[in-house]
Amino acid sequence: MWGAGTHRRGSAEREHRNPEGGLTLLEMLVATALLGVIAVIGIGMVRTTVGAMEEGVERSVQAGRGRAALSMLCNELRQSGRNDPDVADDSQLAVSVALKSPAAPGLPNWITYRRVVGTRPDGRPRWSALTHVFVQLEPGEGDRPNGRDDDGDGFVDEMLLQRLDSSTGQLVTLLTDVQSFTLRLSPDGRQIEIALSVYARTRDGGVDTLSWRSTVGLRNR
Repeated sequence: MWGAGTHRRGSAEREHRNPEGGLTLLEMLVATALLGVIAVIGIGMVRTTVGAMEEGVERSVQAGRGRAALSMLCNELRQSGRNDPDVADDSQLAVSVALKSPAAPGLPNWITYRRVVGTRPDGRPRWSALTHVFVQLEPGEGDRPNGRDDDGDGFVDEMLLQRLDSSTGQLVTLLTDVQSFTLRLSPDGRQIEIALSVYARTRDGGVDTLSWRSTVGLRNR
């Protein structure tokens, strides 16, 4: 008797609390809180993933531009030579590759060269007009390096790598956000070493650098 009465009272209490088998208010609040926590964690993971992807894309684009600029310069220099006597026939310069002093104190040396663009009837090479490759500070960075971020973009003394064709006067910017550009000619004039570094931005707003180095063998003297 006692057991049966207790069973009936327990059943009645359960039916009174949840007569249609649905969730109680407390259960709904707990479920909503759990969903909110899951949503916050999920949004954080998505933001982290998107940020990493954006950083990867930016670094990949900047790396591609840097490699392309260096490859173009190396390919053109391979067609040039040091102290080639045929160059004097078409130019006041007696060399087809020469390093020049920087235009402003603190800037790297720049390079001028001529490349073979064809062959004369007598078999001698036909040279292009002079090409100049140099760097200059980006707008807003002043007229000479000072070790400061003058334009407020997070990069210090960033430069433009530019190429000037003397025959057309066309000036082309090959690369932006250049940190350093170094040229070194070997003593015998047969090789030139090029070192290039560019700034890249990290996901957390920091600054990183990407660097390349290549040694080019110039054509025979």
